[in-house]
Amino acid sequence: MAASTTSVGYLQPPTKSLAILPFLPQDNDAAAVQISADVVCSISEDLGKLLQKSASDFWAHVLHDPTVFSCLDSYLHYRRRCFDEKDSEVTAPASSDEDTLARRIFMVLLRMSSPDASGGPTASEHSAVLYENWLFDIPKLLDICVLFGHSNLDLTARLVEGVFTAQPSYLNDLAGCAVKTVENLTQMQESTYQALSAATPADPVHLTEVASYFLDVSATLLAFVNVYPQGVKTLLDGDGAGLLPLLGVLHDDLLAGMRKAMHGHTRGETRLRQTRSTVQELVWKLLWHAYLDISPRGKGGVDK
Repeated sequence: MAASTTSVGYLQPPTKSLAILPFLPQDNDAAAVQISADVVCSISEDLGKLLQKSASDFWAHVLHDPTVFSCLDSYLHYRRRCFDEKDSEVTAPASSDEDTLARRIFMVLLRMSSPDASGGPTASEHSAVLYENWLFDIPKLLDICVLFGHSNLDLTARLVEGVFTAQPSYLNDLAGCAVKTVENLTQMQESTYQALSAATPADPVHLTEVASYFLDVSATLLAFVNVYPQGVKTLLDGDGAGLLPLLGVLHDDLLAGMRKAMHGHTRGETRLRQTRSTVQELVWKLLWHAYLDISPRGKGGVDK
């Protein structure tokens, strides 16, 4: 994870690693399982120490302490999404320690998204530091939006806008992500149509997992659009232009066919309702920001 900027203090490795633990799937149950609660407290305490460090020490750990990268990456990947909560067997609400950890994760990411001439990378250095060290990428930004956007839209927008402003290359990566999303949605839709048209009735459990996939994709995109509407133009340009038609087919046809095949399967029907309403809202937001919204923040329109 070596940076390529000039040799200054923050480029020197720290004398000692913080040895921050990664966040694993079982740590989502910290409110009900003591060992997970202990892990959450440990991670939170170590991130608190990181946030208290000077700019040069903070950036030295971010760039050279692999446990910092591992902790942030694992939290963004494994932290349970709000739309997954109803599927969890653990019904205990989030503990204060979990809330504290979430705030500290976010504050570390927010600090990383901004230059810091007091000892960290300057504005001219920050762009290269972000991109060349993989501190952010499109999957991470999408995760940030879905995990934090609903509870703190303004600060999350500040973080994401800061990253895209600092390093415009992320827009090219976003375009590539849009193309891959269209490809994956197309493949999933085709395989689901085949399952629905087969002589043997489709398995409701499998269809529920398919609905969960569609919900994950649509809810994640919706969170991103809510946080960064300026990105809609990039999402829908070029080969990403197929996204809206695909979502239309999903909402108007495929989900209806899945509902018939899953009739009487309570969990599946619930998942389908969630998916349908999320896809509907996503399509509206994409249309709004692409063609209707003329506000400064909403200028994500597609070239006519």
